[in-house]
Amino acid sequence: MTATNWRNSAMVLLVLASVTACQAADLSGTTWTVTRLAGAELTDRPPTLEIEGNAVSGFAGCNRYAGKVEIKGDSLRFSRLIATRMACLGPGMAVEDAFLKALETSVAAVHLKGEAAELVDAAGQPVIELSRTR
Repeated sequence: MTATNWRNSAMVLLVLASVTACQAADLSGTTWTVTRLAGAELTDRPPTLEIEGNAVSGFAGCNRYAGKVEIKGDSLRFSRLIATRMACLGPGMAVEDAFLKALETSVAAVHLKGEAAELVDAAGQPVIELSRTR
């Protein structure tokens, strides 16, 4: 490989790295509404996600939740999630349990697509799909 090819390759990698590095941070300061969870469309009282710094909070489907989020490049790691424990009728509690479990155990990275985002697993498969609310 010539010096020019190496330089061009390095420039492409730097551009890609800078694009990736800003993706997960771009979730911050916005309320996101879950549109799909594990492939199922959610329309009735969907969970929300709000990230401010290293804190995450929102509505989980039945209760409010809060916890920590670690952002590195396009990778996300949610931890220490807690939720209020009000009783909930209908599918809300099942949605909440699946949502909180997915945040803590399945989500590895984020892919932003304009006003939408996908939280994906380590294999790059969508786990949670979001739309920007505000």
